[in-house]
Amino acid sequence: MWRLYDARGKRLEPVFPVRGPVLRVQLCGDDLRTHVVADIVRRVAERQRLRVVQRQGVKQEEASTLNIRPPEDIGEPGPEAIDVHVGEVDCAEHERVSVWIASGRMRLDNGLAGVVAAGLDPLAVRLDLLRRHYREPAELTWDTLREAQSVLERTRGLVARWAESPSAPLPAERIRPALEALDDDLDTERALRVLFDLEHDGETAPGAKFEAAAYLDQVFALDLTREVGRR
Repeated sequence: MWRLYDARGKRLEPVFPVRGPVLRVQLCGDDLRTHVVADIVRRVAERQRLRVVQRQGVKQEEASTLNIRPPEDIGEPGPEAIDVHVGEVDCAEHERVSVWIASGRMRLDNGLAGVVAAGLDPLAVRLDLLRRHYREPAELTWDTLREAQSVLERTRGLVARWAESPSAPLPAERIRPALEALDDDLDTERALRVLFDLEHDGETAPGAKFEAAAYLDQVFALDLTREVGRR
């Protein structure tokens, strides 16, 4: 069961779209973290075969830089209820929202443009955010971003190496804990640990590790297969 922490009632609530297979999302806030969280909500929902429509998009440059998938925009709010609201708790009518999630404060000196200007992969920002639970404060420093980039480069290298091995089926049981973590209030921190633990897993075939990394990256969106075929 997919559950999200409702910021109003301060408890975990199951996500049940009002309109069957369509999840209506409303986003409120201009900070990068709110948009990344909304993107994870969309990706988890789509993994569960839900069609996601969203009110308020994101700047196209930031969307492409952080691999934020452009949502299907529902435009101005109508009488329909909102299934998931992402952002501040004072910018919509509470009675029209089923679940209201709010991310912790984020600090990123010099913004995304500063990260790019420093020669860092902007997806290091995304990884640095995903390594923390979205409700916890996030202070992204040059040290944490460089460390995130190092992890990103190492993981891409591993995935490229696994891709050179004979193909193998997706190890469903091996990645189940990651999917359960994502369903449990978007616990990307715990889900990423499942991915990183593959490196030291001596029982899973390299080809299966590749399939697992590629599958999980549909949610993480870290371009983990970028180096495949470039070695």
